[in-house]
Amino acid sequence: MTEPLAGTPTLHGRAEAWECDFNGHWNTRYYCRAFQTAAEVAAALDQRAEDVVVHRRLIRFHSELHSADPIEIRSFALSDAGEAPATAHYMLCHGKPAATALDEEAAPNRALAQLARADAGLALPRGLTGAPAAAWTPDPARDVVVELGPVGADERHADGTLRFEPGIARLAVASHHHAVALGYTHDFTKQSGIGRMLVEMRYTRLGSLARGGFLRGASRLTAASGKSYRSAHLLYDHAGAPVALYELCTLAVDMTARRATALPAFLRDAVIA
Repeated sequence: MTEPLAGTPTLHGRAEAWECDFNGHWNTRYYCRAFQTAAEVAAALDQRAEDVVVHRRLIRFHSELHSADPIEIRSFALSDAGEAPATAHYMLCHGKPAATALDEEAAPNRALAQLARADAGLALPRGLTGAPAAAWTPDPARDVVVELGPVGADERHADGTLRFEPGIARLAVASHHHAVALGYTHDFTKQSGIGRMLVEMRYTRLGSLARGGFLRGASRLTAASGKSYRSAHLLYDHAGAPVALYELCTLAVDMTARRATALPAFLRDAVIA
């Protein structure tokens, strides 16, 4: 595999103490913000100053980051013959990959180092393979439905679609309420020693949102077996129009050993075909 350090630098930063979660790890939202910023830098390096709209993004988490950890993102243009253009971003900490992002349907970028998909294994899907899930009609009998409030003018692109980071902030609320409803509460983790860790996320942009529109989230468990489970989270407006879809692959983790472990029984029992 091509060494990630060969990519084009697109962001330098650090994990701030106030950006870490209750486990002391850099919060998912800030990984996502960093990748979006890197995508904007990559566009600027290619002399494109337009708004960077993400159509589909896959993020994989390879290691945990903590307060004061330095980060560097290096980006590549994937331009294989017969394949749609894409951009791969590698987030490094002390030279080792901490996370990767793959932006599909990205504009061709002549300013970035080139990389063949065959050499981009760390950035390619592993748990979330196949076609992205389709939007569905929320069902309160199956889904955990939450109100996510209004969307400000600065949270939308010019075309009315939701910006990536504000969407992730709404996802964090929806996915947390979903996990708690399933039984994955903070008390459960303290008593059992079994936590959870997001290892892969796929985002799909679906539609626009009217100025001043309000968002809801509908979350459902889609699969659970072995040491991981998958869930889908749909953001939609009060009229029922879909705005964005997120698919998550999450591991059950032994918090003492910091290793993946068997899923709690309540997750396996909660799957509905």
